[in-house]
Amino acid sequence: MNTYHQWKKCQSNRKEALNWLSNAKKIDSQSGQLYNLKVSLGKKSVEYCGQAYAGAENYHSCPEEFIKYMEMAIIRKFTDITDEAMRIMKNEEDKAAIAAKDGILDQLKEIEEIENNKKNEN
Repeated sequence: MNTYHQWKKCQSNRKEALNWLSNAKKIDSQSGQLYNLKVSLGKKSVEYCGQAYAGAENYHSCPEEFIKYMEMAIIRKFTDITDEAMRIMKNEEDKAAIAAKDGILDQLKEIEEIENNKKNEN
């Protein structure tokens, strides 16, 4: 994938995330209340990875009982977490745009050459 397409993919991903985040402001048609945020880490792995010494345990799984408290904390801090996630996504998108600049400028030069050749033909 060239840098231009990477940049466009970053833009698309961020737009998709913003669209999903808009659910936070939507009203449920049945209850008349804001949509509920459901976080379920139970099906995901939360681990510390590291080894105290050669041959020691590599993966240190989160205690199962602690998962529900992590879920509650994520719900409570969700706005802060999503704001930070969006800042990170925007930063990645900006980096991709800058990386795409040279390729886009090369394409523009090529287009300008084609335009100039067409003008000279007339």
